[in-house]
Amino acid sequence: MSGGMTMRDSEQCRRWIEVVHLRSGRDDVAEVAGILGERLAEAAGFTTVVQVRMLRNQMSESDLRIHIHHETRDDQMPDQGLGRSVIELCAERGLINRTLWIEMELEAEYGQEQ
Repeated sequence: MSGGMTMRDSEQCRRWIEVVHLRSGRDDVAEVAGILGERLAEAAGFTTVVQVRMLRNQMSESDLRIHIHHETRDDQMPDQGLGRSVIELCAERGLINRTLWIEMELEAEYGQEQ
């Protein structure tokens, strides 16, 4: 899902990933993903959100991760309201861990012939 602002290459921007990890005690992750999908439709209302991805753990049916991608100008903090909304929605469904990451540039170019 994409929404929110986009930055031109000429502007200084910082990319963030807000990660919400749900480890449910139940096997209802598919149900949770459906509910979250409806809730994530409101991502366009959060100014720094540019993409949202949901991932299911290959080995465990009860693990779900939501990656909320943000872009901000310079050192501006991202709008974390969507992440908080996801946590409120999942609070009674299991253990939740939320972290905020800043994307770093890689020195090497991968996938290019030399």
